[in-house]
Amino acid sequence: MLRRDVVLSQEYLAFLLLNLFDLFLTGYIFRNHGLEANGAARFILQKYGLVGLPVYKFLLVIVLILACEGIAMRSIRIAKLIMTAGCVLYTALVFWEVFLIITQIHMPRANSHPNAMITRVRCHEAASRHASITG
Repeated sequence: MLRRDVVLSQEYLAFLLLNLFDLFLTGYIFRNHGLEANGAARFILQKYGLVGLPVYKFLLVIVLILACEGIAMRSIRIAKLIMTAGCVLYTALVFWEVFLIITQIHMPRANSHPNAMITRVRCHEAASRHASITG
């Protein structure tokens, strides 16, 4: 019987972990009223709900790993290049999601603070009074 080791096991593990990070960060963004930007994932989310999204993501991971295993039979270098490119793309995506979480969810905005409108109204009233006194 022919036995062959998984050639790119470390790359597959890295890709899987990055997909897990993406899934957790996406869930966090959803819980804070964020939206899905990926059209295919948005379709799955609308059709199958929150249960369908992780299934969809991990089916994609499995398909890519199986494809790379097939490619590795002919060229390990090309398979490694594909997995490395996938890891780089998902690393960029994870950093983007962290950036969005920090800037859009955790950083207070002047316009979104409940007292911001009150402060603007008071400044406007003070400016109006000053104008009526001096004018």
